[in-house]
Amino acid sequence: MTLLFGPVLTYNVLLTLGLGLSACTAYLAIGRYVSSRIAAVLGRLVYGFSPYMRAHSLGHVNLTLVFLPPLLLLLLDDVVVRQRRTPLLDGALLGVMAVCQLLISEEVLATTALTGALLLVVLAVGHWRQVRSHLSYAAAAFAVAAVVFLVLAAVPLASQFFGPYRHSGPASGAAPRLVNDLYTFVVPSRQQVVSPRRPPIWSPRCLATPPSEPATWERRCCWSRLAWRCAGGHGRWCGRPRCWRSA
Repeated sequence: MTLLFGPVLTYNVLLTLGLGLSACTAYLAIGRYVSSRIAAVLGRLVYGFSPYMRAHSLGHVNLTLVFLPPLLLLLLDDVVVRQRRTPLLDGALLGVMAVCQLLISEEVLATTALTGALLLVVLAVGHWRQVRSHLSYAAAAFAVAAVVFLVLAAVPLASQFFGPYRHSGPASGAAPRLVNDLYTFVVPSRQQVVSPRRPPIWSPRCLATPPSEPATWERRCCWSRLAWRCAGGHGRWCGRPRCWRSA
């Protein structure tokens, strides 16, 4: 598409597909666990058009193509809980889908794997009596997924780490700006409609980032200031903001 229509059209198509398709797969995933279609629709809107998605749509199209994590969650449910097919098939599907996500964004794959591991821990603790009966199927499926992933991802990863175009040096020239603080978890950002003392989300002024604010767009996605004040923080819980550099 880039060769035929140019990079601008290709970027716009990918961005549009990223937001819409991500919302659709989130609807499928949420619909498995809730009986209300309205709840599934609301969850789809939150997932597909959240402050995270809006922030990254300003320049990181690969991070908006998050339509695979909900499908990976469904496959994880099939492997660990439902177990209606064979370990070979479930494991192969999981491995192939993980490779696809790797080629789209390694960062999203890493966060998806971390989230899945945390969910498995919570599930095992809450249903520890059923762990033994489901363990053999899940272990076999995960083994198949690991083999499929290693086989399919071997060439891309080898090219990334050992190829002639491998990266060396700092990961980003904007490393001093990749910081975060405790405020961002509770104070609304310009990516949200309810942001106090900021222009509305639809205002053109939202596209401008003051140089005095070190945090990047996606790291200023947070909850309401009202919740922070109800907790007694008043934005001064730690005295002065402490920033952590992003790894």
